[in-house]
Amino acid sequence: MASLAEIQALFWRAIVHPTGVARFLAEADPETVARFEEVFVSTSAFAAVDRVDVYADSYYWRLHGVLETQFPAVAWLLGAVAFRNLTTDYVLARPSTAPDIGRFGAGFVPYLETHDVGQAAPHVVAIARVEWTIVEVLDARDEPPLEPTALAELPVDAWPTLRLVPARTTRLLASPWSYPAIARLCREGGAVADAPLEAGRCHTLVWRQEHAVRHRSVSAPEAAALTAALSGRPFADQCAAASEVDGSLGPAQVVGWLRGWLDACLFTAAASGEHEPE
Repeated sequence: MASLAEIQALFWRAIVHPTGVARFLAEADPETVARFEEVFVSTSAFAAVDRVDVYADSYYWRLHGVLETQFPAVAWLLGAVAFRNLTTDYVLARPSTAPDIGRFGAGFVPYLETHDVGQAAPHVVAIARVEWTIVEVLDARDEPPLEPTALAELPVDAWPTLRLVPARTTRLLASPWSYPAIARLCREGGAVADAPLEAGRCHTLVWRQEHAVRHRSVSAPEAAALTAALSGRPFADQCAAASEVDGSLGPAQVVGWLRGWLDACLFTAAASGEHEPE
């Protein structure tokens, strides 16, 4: 009689076979077929192959459902049939191995980059990258945010060297396509034909606040300043980065952005001086 480990291994091989359980048995060696018939019982109403096929179908559809939940805008852009074909290819190429099914999509973006779908539609890859970032931000560890009042008493001469520490839940992504605009149209049930797919220069800020993941578009000057802040560069560099994009902007505008960043809990600590905050 087969051991539990042997039964589990046989069951796994059968349900992940890319062309179904019947095909798995047709291609299997006689010993595997005999073991399958010994372990899985047939009845007059329900053959063993059909029984195991139920689990095989459930396996693929469960993983498809996970990807559809994590990449809703990608599914919307591609359409039901094309997205199902893509996720089936992904499941076959990269079977689930993590105990946490929520991590199954971790390899989806790099896989999509090399897939025919991604090669033909780079905007889909860009949108998928933002959507996986949203998943990562949702799962990131909580940290106490930097309170806006923490900078209230900062002397004027300390501002140029002010450095900020970003929260693990703060991400800024550059892309030729606006994710917030596409996500809004998807959420509202709009037509894919109306999606803004003309390439441009877009930045999407993703962050978590009060247990909810949020995202918004960021202008090029604010993105330049925020990029400097996220990389640990001092306030003077943040102002210079914004000014390089738009020469009319000065420190007052960056201070205004900074208030919004702190209100959104994008940073966890600050320090003024030559050394970066711990």
